[in-house]
Amino acid sequence: GDVMSLLETRRRMLTFSIQQNPITITINRTEKVRQGGGFAEVKTPLDPITVRIFQQKDTIVRVRVISDVSGLKEKVTDFGMLADHNADIRDGPNVRDEFDVPGLGHFVVASVTRMLQSGEVVGYQVDLERES
Repeated sequence: GDVMSLLETRRRMLTFSIQQNPITITINRTEKVRQGGGFAEVKTPLDPITVRIFQQKDTIVRVRVISDVSGLKEKVTDFGMLADHNADIRDGPNVRDEFDVPGLGHFVVASVTRMLQSGEVVGYQVDLERES
């Protein structure tokens, strides 16, 4: 009924938006998994996906401060990304998703926000950190 058509409409709008400036990326995922008494890092390249990457023009600059060997380092999530509902993109303490974009640089997923319609995923809005 109407719920499905609204979901499909929003998904089509998102796909259309991505197609205006599409870029294909291959995410490399590093996951911490329990192994024995500790954790092991497992690296997996994911299947390529087509996304849209854009510069976020937020008036408020969001800064994440992470402790680093060299002390405190500032990271600004000034890039964002749109991906459709089929995309596999994750954030969290035990996973690191990253990828390269020729001409733009190396990106790490900072946070993933699911866009929902009636409880179903329309797509994903992602904050990216660009690493020089």
